[in-house]
Amino acid sequence: VSDSPFRCMIQGTGVLRIPYFLSGSHHLGLEGFKKTVLGNWDQYVKDCTLAIESSRRAYLTYDEYFAWAREDATRMTEDTDEPYLTGQTFYVLSRKQILLVNGLMKAHGIAPVAYTNAIPFGWPGFEVVRRRPEWMKKAMFNTAVMEKYFNDETVSGPVYPAIEMHFDTPSPVDGKTYLQFHTEQLVASAGQYGWEAYRYDAGPLSPEHFPIMKRALAAIDPPVGIGNNLGINCLGTQPSDDWETYCRDDSLMMEENLAQAFHSPTNPHRRWLDFIVYLRHSSDLARSHGAQHTFINNGGNWYSTALGYVVGGHPWTFHKSPFGDCERFMIQYGSYFWDIRTQKLADPGGVVSVKSRRPLWWKLLVSERVLDDEHRQVIVPLFNPPAEEEVIGVTTVGPAEGVKVMFRPRKEEQVTAWLVGPEPVSHRRKLATVPLSDRRLEVVVPRFWGWTNIVFDCRKNPSGDNVFGTD
Repeated sequence: VSDSPFRCMIQGTGVLRIPYFLSGSHHLGLEGFKKTVLGNWDQYVKDCTLAIESSRRAYLTYDEYFAWAREDATRMTEDTDEPYLTGQTFYVLSRKQILLVNGLMKAHGIAPVAYTNAIPFGWPGFEVVRRRPEWMKKAMFNTAVMEKYFNDETVSGPVYPAIEMHFDTPSPVDGKTYLQFHTEQLVASAGQYGWEAYRYDAGPLSPEHFPIMKRALAAIDPPVGIGNNLGINCLGTQPSDDWETYCRDDSLMMEENLAQAFHSPTNPHRRWLDFIVYLRHSSDLARSHGAQHTFINNGGNWYSTALGYVVGGHPWTFHKSPFGDCERFMIQYGSYFWDIRTQKLADPGGVVSVKSRRPLWWKLLVSERVLDDEHRQVIVPLFNPPAEEEVIGVTTVGPAEGVKVMFRPRKEEQVTAWLVGPEPVSHRRKLATVPLSDRRLEVVVPRFWGWTNIVFDCRKNPSGDNVFGTD
């Protein structure tokens, strides 16, 4: 199974947004879209090219299209280039437009990813259950809004219906189950538009059906990845069979609840230290079961973005640091964090200690990357916290200076220490190591403003003695 879009996923926007795309097209209506986009195509191609080039310069690697389809589960291909209204959101799109944007995305190394649901969340879904009523379990909808949709009128706000389905009931029409029908839609859409992956949202597949869909998408040439929005809020705080099923083979797991910390003063994760605890645990649950991790970061800041990176996650979306380009850094050195072999170090205090003039964030963030039986890396992120205790605060209190990191290697290990960080530009350079009397080694960390990392590269030494790598 190849879910490569998730392994180096950087989701966000460049300086320029793609014009008249998704939510940016809503105000045009169908006739306005025909005139502004399709009727001015040569200029539109130039504008899209410029916008996507700006995304590439911002180091985006991933772009998901929210509610882009005529219907998110049952109508995901188009027969013509005529514009249409998306069933869930009343955006105006066109097959011609999507093919253009997807082609430009791929040409610039950005993976186009399709939002989807397992059950119909748009008005065309009613046509499916009208023809095959045995598939419908129950439905919720607004007839006044439904009438506007069929009159080609755009509507604002949460207007979509939800149709719950029986997935395994064969239809007397042709013997197909709804799961088979839904799978055919995703496979056909991947063929038409060249999606790199799908991500399920509010209507997820069950633990029984998810592996079936995953195998079907993996069988496409080239394979198509799969993700969902099932985090702690859905699957619980402890490992389980469901965590194993959804995470296996590099799926994407999205945590949506954490974003409330930025918007609610009474949220239990409002304080930075509580935020870090939850973020670390959420990412650890996903990654320890074999998945990539993302979390809604709207309303966040560069601290929440960088913290997401160091726990192996992919913040949705990123916010630029004032001290260095973290996204460029992750493109160059992200494998230290995103490699699924990088996992939380259970007892960092037993092997790492940090001395600094003011408290730094580090202890909950230490990870270990085991490359093979004779080679591991202990990764120690160091954050210089803002003045505020709450997650909306990013006030700088000055650089971190005079920081020392002590590390206790295993008896037989040869150790080299590396400084790896984004400030002021992405870099990796060797640090001098000083042996201490208690068989630990010490490194002095150069001054930094926001975020840096010490990587202790440990290899087994045939002699069985510690050998500390130095300049």
